[in-house]
Amino acid sequence: MAYMKANNYEVVEAGEVITFRGLVKKSISQACFLIFCTVLGMASLALVLQIQLQDFTIPFIGIQPNWFYLVLLSPYAGIYYWKSGDRIDDVKVKLASSDDDAENEITIEGNDEELERMWRTLEWKEKGMVKIEGLLEGS
Repeated sequence: MAYMKANNYEVVEAGEVITFRGLVKKSISQACFLIFCTVLGMASLALVLQIQLQDFTIPFIGIQPNWFYLVLLSPYAGIYYWKSGDRIDDVKVKLASSDDDAENEITIEGNDEELERMWRTLEWKEKGMVKIEGLLEGS
């Protein structure tokens, strides 16, 4: 519960299954990365079009297009992300204990990124899994 509150999640429904709801904010770094990836994609597309359509001329105008102008469309990917970047995220948690109360089993349903971050922060492990320390972790 403390972890969810610290990450701006609120309890929406509390019963056998507890539902947390939080707002994932848009990020400038993600918008910049999206623009960068779009620049690379558009430049690659322009290169392919430049090679494949060397003799292409625009009808009625008679000029050959410079396909690399497509790269100028890349900032629109960042604008689109920024306008629709906020999203609501739900995480459902169910706690079950064994008959002798020696072990607890937690079932969590939610976004993969959030679950991965939660596992790393709380140092949980998957049922039946054993953590083997890596070469660089012991230093």
